[in-house]
Amino acid sequence: MNFKWDKKYLYWGVTAFLVIAAAIVFFLGLSQIKEILNGIFSFLSILTPVLYGFVIAYILCPIATFIEKPCLRRLFYTIQDKEPPPKTFPIRKVARVMSVAITMILALLILTGIIWVLLPQLIDTITMLVNNMPTYVTQVSDWVSQTLRNYPEVEAYVLQFTGGISDMLNNWLSTELLPQMNNIWNLISSNVMNIISVFMNLLLGFVIAIYFLNSKELFAAQFKKILYCMFKPKVATKIINSTREVNKSFGQFITGKILDSFIIGMVYVLLMSIFNMPYAVLCGVVMGIFCIIPYFGPFIGYIPCMLLLVLVDPIQCIYFSIMVVIIQNVDGNVLAPK
Repeated sequence: MNFKWDKKYLYWGVTAFLVIAAAIVFFLGLSQIKEILNGIFSFLSILTPVLYGFVIAYILCPIATFIEKPCLRRLFYTIQDKEPPPKTFPIRKVARVMSVAITMILALLILTGIIWVLLPQLIDTITMLVNNMPTYVTQVSDWVSQTLRNYPEVEAYVLQFTGGISDMLNNWLSTELLPQMNNIWNLISSNVMNIISVFMNLLLGFVIAIYFLNSKELFAAQFKKILYCMFKPKVATKIINSTREVNKSFGQFITGKILDSFIIGMVYVLLMSIFNMPYAVLCGVVMGIFCIIPYFGPFIGYIPCMLLLVLVDPIQCIYFSIMVVIIQNVDGNVLAPK
């Protein structure tokens, strides 16, 4: 007797089996969620240098492209017109290697300069705040008393408020932050392996970024081949066009935002130095870094700078606040759109 399969019941049977199997796998996954997450994090930790390298290369790619095409290639072609080099002279390869090298050197110099300038000033500022906190509190209290002497109730409330803030800040600086800074060597020595791991990942990230920048056309071609192997030609073309549009918009936004923040930070340092305001470099670097964050970044950066200046000289804090309003308006209406 011939046995005939009923396709309808076979379909439902296979569907029921797959649903039950998926439910069992999901249940086992929930019961072993901790091990699964540890495995995922371990795998991502292995890929950390690659992710660092991709991010570094993506940020530095516009700079490397600018140095390579408008500058170095034009220079080589100009030299070629005057003194023809040998036919085997690889202009594009030499320009690419030199542009990547110059870009990485500039990035390392800028990063080292920021750390070299910011870290010592940050440590000196915190130490000076702890040591001079009573003097700053007295200066603020005297300024409040002189300003609000015709309004005794408001004066008493403001003095009580500023006194409470100064006591809280002094307690936090003296009992928590400063001892941690004094014990920073113990903290570094106890976490030396983690610090070495972070530096190794960053170092490998810079090396991988050099490889990405030097072979970006090759990676783009391999990405296209993978897309055309996985999807139909129309779908792959749409994905590539969408990726190009996203890369163009997002890349221009990131590049413009970093350039805008660098200009804003330099403007703050210049103006604060001209008006003889304290902590000019520190406040300029803080405002420049936080300006990278859209919308709320300048306000977040303004708070610690304002607290530093109000303790030294409340009048200078008022001038700084006016400066922030003017610079951010110019930035938002003129510089950032450009």
